[in-house]
Amino acid sequence: MDRFLTILGLALSVASLIPAFTSTNTKIKIVGGAVSVLLIRVLGTQLWSSVMESRRLERATEDVAQMFVSNNPMSFEQIYMRLNYVDYPTASAAVDELVDRHVIHHKPVEVTSASGTKYVVRVYNSVNFGIR
Repeated sequence: MDRFLTILGLALSVASLIPAFTSTNTKIKIVGGAVSVLLIRVLGTQLWSSVMESRRLERATEDVAQMFVSNNPMSFEQIYMRLNYVDYPTASAAVDELVDRHVIHHKPVEVTSASGTKYVVRVYNSVNFGIR
């Protein structure tokens, strides 16, 4: 959707420059051409960024899925620590993607620290295995 909106925005921007290209004034044509090149450069940068972000998310999603091939329940922090140099939002999006696709599932589990303090931790595991 983001790519579509980017391309649509570029098309509208270039369409608004049509009067500059049909003008008889050379300076207006030059400015119109420069603005068009700038708009195309911005579009290219946005598309490149979008593609790279999609690839990062896809790679992180594959890495997380590989963690749950066997019965291996983990908290999000454990998942995040096992990922190779992935930023937090990408790791979170990868886990969310796998939950949405029903590859993994989650359950809040109460744990007790050594001092007796109780915490609730969300634990993830493959849908093929339960969470105790």
